[in-house]
Amino acid sequence: MKRRIFFTCIFLCLLAVLLLYLDNTLVKLTRYTVRSSEIPQEFDGFKIIQLSDIHGAEFGDGNLRLIDKIERTEPDAILITGDIVNNQGDDEAEAEIFDNIMTELDGVAPMYAVTGNHDEMNDEFYSYIDKWEREHNIRWLNNETVTLTSGESSIYLSGIDDPKIWSIDERTEKVREAMASMEVSDGYNILMFHRADMLDMFIDSQYDIVFSGHLHGGQWRIPFVGGLMSPNMEMFPEYSGGRYERGGKTFIVSCGLGNKQTFPGTGITIPRIFNMAEIVEVTLEN
Repeated sequence: MKRRIFFTCIFLCLLAVLLLYLDNTLVKLTRYTVRSSEIPQEFDGFKIIQLSDIHGAEFGDGNLRLIDKIERTEPDAILITGDIVNNQGDDEAEAEIFDNIMTELDGVAPMYAVTGNHDEMNDEFYSYIDKWEREHNIRWLNNETVTLTSGESSIYLSGIDDPKIWSIDERTEKVREAMASMEVSDGYNILMFHRADMLDMFIDSQYDIVFSGHLHGGQWRIPFVGGLMSPNMEMFPEYSGGRYERGGKTFIVSCGLGNKQTFPGTGITIPRIFNMAEIVEVTLEN
């Protein structure tokens, strides 16, 4: 009996180590279909890939596993919802990693991006943006809207900068000001905004679908429950990762790619548990 218990414990420990390894080295593709009568017929089947919270992550030499997975989806647009760097001393190396990703994806689909809180905290990040926009097929949406066209039809893509403010009231006001500064067109409207913990602000907006990230899937996920904690150690965040329907709006929250979250006051990385790095694919249907 004791021997059976011993080998059972060994098996469970090995299984836990294997799951930790897989969750922190592999990347999965999560697919959603979003249907709306507002989506023009010419955008029926339009495929969007979302990347979020890259934080200098690498999957295979030169990120080839990540890039290959994206290329196989044959996307029409690639949306990057912030936190490309980690702002903890490795930003230049992490920027080079992202530069390589863009180089490989330049001919795959147009790329659009917004900043995340870690990007905004880096004083050099906007110089990176200037360089990347000159050299790659990418555009940063700094509180602005672009028109995506197919045939004679259009949909609209907007992006809001991360507010870069810790005070909840102040950052809420800053996002409100950004929303007020952008014209929302009649038709189907898509928004990119990094902080999923502020998504309730968009329930009464004119945006039909919002792409977000920031919460890293809750870092540790409880099966059938959701994410355990936010980067600020708030327990059971509402929008930790997945698809949410609120007030007729669709919120798509990526669990992210990077794994640089650390325990407060330490340099110890918090591993992903039941929370594999994620690429999100959204197909629009009329």
